[in-house]
Amino acid sequence: EKRVLFTDAGGAATGAIKHVSSSLDFYAGGVASGNKEMVVSSTGVDVEDRLTMGQFNVPTTAPGSPIDGDIYFDKTALKMKVYVDDGSSASWVEV
Repeated sequence: EKRVLFTDAGGAATGAIKHVSSSLDFYAGGVASGNKEMVVSSTGVDVEDRLTMGQFNVPTTAPGSPIDGDIYFDKTALKMKVYVDDGSSASWVEV
């Protein structure tokens, strides 16, 4: 495990980047487990609680080969849909 620690002028931990095995963990507001904000690994990016972006574009057609978690806006039904695959069945579900 390797860490890059960020501190304020008084030396108090304000955040960290921690390398664990094959992932990077990002912390804000200190390095306690409750301060983990994001994990980047070879399988993707996990954001804790919410993701805030300046612009968010949602496709208006379903992907041809959807995977669990894909979304699109169905213009005909005027519904947002998410693809859910629980291992035994898979379908588009209205949000």
